Amino acid sequence: MMRLQTRLLVLYLLVVIHIDISSCCCSGGGRQTEWPELVGETGDVARSQILNDYPNLKVYIIPADSAVTADFVTNRVRIFVDQENIVTRPPRIG
Repeated sequence: MMRLQTRLLVLYLLVVIHIDISSCCCSGGGRQTEWPELVGETGDVARSQILNDYPNLKVYIIPADSAVTADFVTNRVRIFVDQENIVTRPPRIG
């Protein structure tokens, strides 16, 4: 009985995770998930452009050499900038 409950719980979690991922802002449907065209722009310009297109995203400007967590967050964009506030790599959702 316990094995069946465990299997049902795992199945339920897989379904919930799938629904959550498929409804997020980065799961296709023509939505942009990366902005390579912003490399070379200032961090502020990049942030404004991303938020103009997707106002529900949380956009963070951080130094290029910062240590960051490896987790994937479907409504987060990190913009890595150098000392002059210039975007050094393509911002992307995650």
